[in-house]
Amino acid sequence: MFEKNELKEVLEIQRKLAKLNKEVKVLETEKEKLIKVLLAKGMIEDEHYKLQANKVERRFLLVKEFIERFPEIAKRISVIPVLKAENLLGKETIADLCEMKMSVYYKVIEKE
Repeated sequence: MFEKNELKEVLEIQRKLAKLNKEVKVLETEKEKLIKVLLAKGMIEDEHYKLQANKVERRFLLVKEFIERFPEIAKRISVIPVLKAENLLGKETIADLCEMKMSVYYKVIEKE
């Protein structure tokens, strides 16, 4: 009688995803390099293909102006990235201003 081993299945899927993610990164880098070459050559189309630019507009908040206009709201919603603060001020300088929070994620590993 065949019994599925779900742990082994999860491990195999994790491995496949890791391999595919690496391949995607390599392909994305290769694609970007080729697009730069095409743009540098001014080659945006031929008889079969066309390089199409899709524009995406994003809004960015003017932080300084927002804080000046809405200081109390800014205090409630602001987020300061720890690594950026650490890089600017040093780990020891901000140590007492940091709080540790634990997240749990699950990953199957192979036993030895």
